[in-house]
Amino acid sequence: MSNYISLDWIDLSLAAVFLIMNAGLSIWLRLGLARQLLISATRMVVQLLLVGLVLKWVFGSQSLWLTGGLIVIMLGFASREV
Repeated sequence: MSNYISLDWIDLSLAAVFLIMNAGLSIWLRLGLARQLLISATRMVVQLLLVGLVLKWVFGSQSLWLTGGLIVIMLGFASREV
């Protein structure tokens, strides 16, 4: 069972265009959200790239202890109250 959604450069470009359109609308309507929107989008991209690299390394190591330890850490962060 390896059903996954394959994303190519066109899909990512479309998402970036929508993000830029939202920032442009924020500037045009003087909402003051464009800067926050672009900063948060940049943070999201960097965080997802780093998490992807870490997960690729962990699952590539084929270590049960390393994978289990990472699962425990992720569950701990996910269960933390905000």
